[in-house]
Amino acid sequence: LFVALLYLFRRSIIYREKLKNELLSEKNAIKAVQEANMMKLRFFTNISHEFRTPLTLIKAPIEKLISSISQIKPDEQKDLFKLIQNNSEKLLRMVNQLLDYRKLEAGSLVLELSEGDIVDFCKKTWSIFDVMAHQKKIKYVFSTSIDSQIMTFDADKIEKIITNLLSNSFKFTPEGVQIT
Repeated sequence: LFVALLYLFRRSIIYREKLKNELLSEKNAIKAVQEANMMKLRFFTNISHEFRTPLTLIKAPIEKLISSISQIKPDEQKDLFKLIQNNSEKLLRMVNQLLDYRKLEAGSLVLELSEGDIVDFCKKTWSIFDVMAHQKKIKYVFSTSIDSQIMTFDADKIEKIITNLLSNSFKFTPEGVQIT
């Protein structure tokens, strides 16, 4: 009888431990799903933020063209259309990046290095915000200690970084202040 009671008691303890482990496993699985959902939400929030900048930079020259088309010189019109085109191309690249999201999930995202003039590249990226600077009455200056620097870099990643920094600068800079 004593051995039978010990056996039942041990079996009861093992069964409770098994239930505890199953419950813990389920809690961990739920937590993993919640974390994955939060990561996806953060990803889509970041993508939305990335889309907002080029859309704003397309909207500004279009508004200027609509409001004063007869007063704008042909050269300035051409510059505004070029700005719209550049930002439209940037949006297209971003959509392509979004479609390549599977690569990111699979861990196969790699740097796409190319050789180029980083100073010229930065200046072109900087110039995208000219119209916004004019509209917000912000003095906007590109300053460099060198005229040219050929180097290897990932143009897409560098453009994202610069655009993000400038976008945030414009967001938090009051009218009449300088961004350098």
